[in-house]
Amino acid sequence: MKSKIYLTLLAAILTVFGAMADVPQREANALATAQKEYDAGNYSEALQLYKTLAGEYPASAELLYNLGNTYVKMHDLGHARKCYEQARRLEPGNDEINNNLEYVSQQIEKQNRADLHGEPVNISPDEQWFFSSIYSAFSRDTKSDTWALLAAIAFVLFILFVADYLFTKRVLYRKFGFFGSLVMLGFSVIFTVFAFCAARESQSRGEAVITAEKIILKEEPSEKSKDNSPRLNAGTKVEVVKTEGGTEEQPEWYKLRVNSDIIGWAKKDDIEMI
Repeated sequence: MKSKIYLTLLAAILTVFGAMADVPQREANALATAQKEYDAGNYSEALQLYKTLAGEYPASAELLYNLGNTYVKMHDLGHARKCYEQARRLEPGNDEINNNLEYVSQQIEKQNRADLHGEPVNISPDEQWFFSSIYSAFSRDTKSDTWALLAAIAFVLFILFVADYLFTKRVLYRKFGFFGSLVMLGFSVIFTVFAFCAARESQSRGEAVITAEKIILKEEPSEKSKDNSPRLNAGTKVEVVKTEGGTEEQPEWYKLRVNSDIIGWAKKDDIEMI
């Protein structure tokens, strides 16, 4: 009787693992089909395939990168930037993602500057403070998994140094083990903090991209309010400062910040959260 139960449990476990292993293969096959459409210049078909896949596998940097490339081919820089920004959060060290994001950002800035017609308006993001740039380097430019791995390695070394301190008799080795364990424990704690910061940053919902073709921010959350910004093109990255109207999940208006000089309100249909 027990053997039948064990066999049933084993079969169930193997079935689950088999289904889990089949998911990456299905994703790879679907990606290959979408890539064929993209290579053939059928961008509308490729876009639909990639969007369907994005609904099933939202945490795939490769998929978001390919989706962004397709939007670029269709001259939709707003959604392209959003995809690249999301992909970068998942793979901050990926050169292809970073290069394409930089290219799209430059094209969007050129469009914004062209619409100024020579007016002396600052449309560039504010420069980061020293400590903000350090925090960004640790939390945005490195994956949380990398910090978690470093924390685990440091903790293992901490255990080894503790063992050296406890089980060796020579004074020099004991001192080495004692101070080494303190250093490794400190690194383990620091790397763990960085891992949590990077994970929180990757899930942050405080940034958005303008996806409407062109918008002008309003002084107040009202259609009748005065204009409060130059014309901003699709793809302009903004910080969400405040929301108004609607529900907490679906506000009607968003107060957006481009930099310290350009702050104003836009309707929900004009932006998409990163």
